[in-house]
Amino acid sequence: MDNVHRPRVELLSPEQVGLIVDEAFRVLDEVGVVIENDEALDLLAGAGARVADDGLRVFINRDLCARCVESAPRTFSLYGKTGEEAVTIGGDNVHFVPGSAATLVYDYAGRTIRKPATKDVVEFVA
Repeated sequence: MDNVHRPRVELLSPEQVGLIVDEAFRVLDEVGVVIENDEALDLLAGAGARVADDGLRVFINRDLCARCVESAPRTFSLYGKTGEEAVTIGGDNVHFVPGSAATLVYDYAGRTIRKPATKDVVEFVA
């Protein structure tokens, strides 16, 4: 597998990537993100993130982001419903997943277009 040649497409320069990453860090630190899970809120607060007075929005500074990224595995595997390894995420691997970011779905039974629900994912993989 090491002798496989994979084409590479680079649409952004390293400088442009750096600008995007810097801006993402700024947004996480200054705008924050809404977290609707108490356990996640507690974990983030315990790690040093600032939680807004409303108890939902979390402000994550660059140092905490960097520590989180550094602690994450470089690759991980996803498994099919029968237990076999289906795909490895990470490295130079590229995967296309149909419907993983659908903002609307077509409901065949109701013949309508609607927002997706968890049951749609369950039905998709079943």
